[in-house]
Amino acid sequence: MESAEAGCGLRFSYAFSIGLAARVRGFMRGGHLMTPLLAAQLAVMVLLTSQPAAAAEDASAHAIAEKFARSTNDAKTATAKADDAKKRTEAERLKAVKKAAEAKRKTEDAKRKAETARARAELMKADEAEMLARAHEEANQREEEQRRALAELEIAEAERIAAENKALVEKEAREAGLVAEAERTSRETTAREAAERDRLEAERSAAATRAADDARKASQAKAADARARSETEAARKMQAARAEAEQMAREARKAEAAHDARQAEDRRLADELAKEARIAEEQRAASERQAADHLLKAEAAAREALEREAEQQARARAEAEYAASERAAREADQQRLILEAEREAEAIRLTEKIRKARDLREARKSAGPEDLTSAINIPDATTMTQGRQPTIEQVGTRVTVLLMMVAGDRGIRRWNKSADPVLCLEDVCYVSQGPDTAAKRMPRSTAFGPGIALGSRAGACNNALGCVFRDVDLEGAKALLQPIDLRIVRHDRREASEVRADETCAIAGGKLSCRAGVSSATWRAWIVPEAVAARAGATTLEAALSTGLNASEASIRGDR
Repeated sequence: MESAEAGCGLRFSYAFSIGLAARVRGFMRGGHLMTPLLAAQLAVMVLLTSQPAAAAEDASAHAIAEKFARSTNDAKTATAKADDAKKRTEAERLKAVKKAAEAKRKTEDAKRKAETARARAELMKADEAEMLARAHEEANQREEEQRRALAELEIAEAERIAAENKALVEKEAREAGLVAEAERTSRETTAREAAERDRLEAERSAAATRAADDARKASQAKAADARARSETEAARKMQAARAEAEQMAREARKAEAAHDARQAEDRRLADELAKEARIAEEQRAASERQAADHLLKAEAAAREALEREAEQQARARAEAEYAASERAAREADQQRLILEAEREAEAIRLTEKIRKARDLREARKSAGPEDLTSAINIPDATTMTQGRQPTIEQVGTRVTVLLMMVAGDRGIRRWNKSADPVLCLEDVCYVSQGPDTAAKRMPRSTAFGPGIALGSRAGACNNALGCVFRDVDLEGAKALLQPIDLRIVRHDRREASEVRADETCAIAGGKLSCRAGVSSATWRAWIVPEAVAARAGATTLEAALSTGLNASEASIRGDR
């Protein structure tokens, strides 16, 4: 009975202890202070557990306490795992947000790139349209100039033929007048000296006169026939030249159409344009040379034919006149000899007058206006104050050309009032390398090829109206000089002028002056001997160029 009561008390004390321990832990976790009631309960638990019966069951109490502690640790572990799962979920959410933001940024970058590509494509399309319009405009200008050149060539050819026909008619009229005068004198002389001769001699004289008239008429008819043949031949050659020019124009238009069709590929646009420009330039130069050769050959053939015809006519007239004179005036041989002597003397006088006029004209042409200026020998004001005359160099074939261009008014030069000057002499061209370096010499075909027109262009004189060309070889006492403003396809070729080294160029007071410059409507130049230019130096040459080459002094010599 007592053991049953003790066991019952032990179980009660254990249950009470467990409940009290749970309440203590709850209060401690919640941060509460221990109340008097809780303290009393704790004291009762201590008293109960201090009984000897409780000591026997310490192992069971410890086991229950450990079990309770393990359940508490499991709860903490579950809470920590829940927190970890929550943190992982939050990290995954942040990662998804970052991925969405990155995808949005990439989408916006792709959109910006697409817009940039579209803008670049539209810009390239606009550039292509502008270049195409420019090529069409230059092609139209070139076709118009070809038509004008053909019309001018036809007018010049017609004027030349008319002038030659007029000269031939005048010459025949003069010769017919001389023949008529000779016949009239012969008839008068024969009438005076043969008044007493019989009817037979009179009839023979009349027959001779008729024969001379027939011969003269035959010669005139032959001359008219030859003139008609020459005019027909000239018209046929002119028509053939016109047909050839039209064929060339059609071929040029076909080439331009083919060139326009190849403009679709933007990466090959520059190469195709350069190639087309080079081909067009070479074809145009070849056609010009061919047309000029044909024209020269035609003119030479026509002149030779006219000369041969005139010579034959003259020979036939001379033979007819001689035969008529022999038949008509055998008895008046002395008078005929006198008349022939007078005619020979007149021919000699006319020949002498023509020779003197030709010699005078050649002398004037070879002397030129510079003899006047060199004979005057005007001193410079600075050198007069110094008491000495400027030194005049002995000139050679190598010169320095100081060139001042007038801005063009066609194509791009309507807005860009500048120039890209290149200097050409016959088949050789020079590109400036600056006032202190020799100009670069090259063939004309190379100077207008794509390597220059689309590359280095005018060298040191790009976008400049004034330019210095050092060490230019005239290859003789005189040369034909032509400045050219470089474009892309069709270049601005200025008028050519004959030049020579200016022996009046001198340095006085640190300044270069030339009194015999060359000037034209679109450019002017000083042709300075290379020795004078070398002594002057780059600074002095540039200073002379900056003054505009003093056009008033160039007018002393005049255009050449």
